[in-house]
Amino acid sequence: MRLNVLLPIALAVLSLILIFNFPTASKFQRALSLGAGGEADYATKLRIENDALRAELALLQSIKDRLPVANAKFQTALVYSRYPFNFKKEFVINAGANSGVAPGAAILISGGGAESLFVGRVKDVYETTAVVQTIFDAGAQTAVRVGNSGVEALLKGGNEPTVILIPKEAVIQAGDPVYVVEAGAPLGIAVGSIGELKFSSDQFFKEATLRLSYDLPAIEVVNVELK
Repeated sequence: MRLNVLLPIALAVLSLILIFNFPTASKFQRALSLGAGGEADYATKLRIENDALRAELALLQSIKDRLPVANAKFQTALVYSRYPFNFKKEFVINAGANSGVAPGAAILISGGGAESLFVGRVKDVYETTAVVQTIFDAGAQTAVRVGNSGVEALLKGGNEPTVILIPKEAVIQAGDPVYVVEAGAPLGIAVGSIGELKFSSDQFFKEATLRLSYDLPAIEVVNVELK
């Protein structure tokens, strides 16, 4: 008899907790989905997605109806450990010729679609592995556009990647998205955003640091474009 009385009460209390404490329940569900990586990984993912979405919007604003349909296909690959050196200019992935990977293939993080960021290209391909040249390599260069007006520029790699050859008269500002427009990479994939702006040493162009929303040595999974 007592059990029959207490059970409805317990169910009612539980219902009230779920209704009025929904944010807490949502946080709990999110924590479960994040796993041990926790809030730091979640915050990084949000920053990457934000940069990527802003770049996609900028591309749509600049070319509108001329945007072609993307046909790129991607495969998820793991990044081999770089410990204890943590090299940024190159890393090795566990996908190679057997998986359809070819030299020049784009390497993206966080997705494989419009919500991704471009981090480099495949440099050398072996049977089951491939070497990736990142935008932190001094020899890396990629054609890009900046902002909603689609200002053409060049991304130059290095320990601190920079956006160079920006027309002097171009109206851009810090925070404007930077996205790839070079053949051989998915059109409109974000790279990052404009950081500190200044005139080039010859005063003919502007240049800027590239603001990034991720820490490359912490990346463990990438998406490689299949040719």
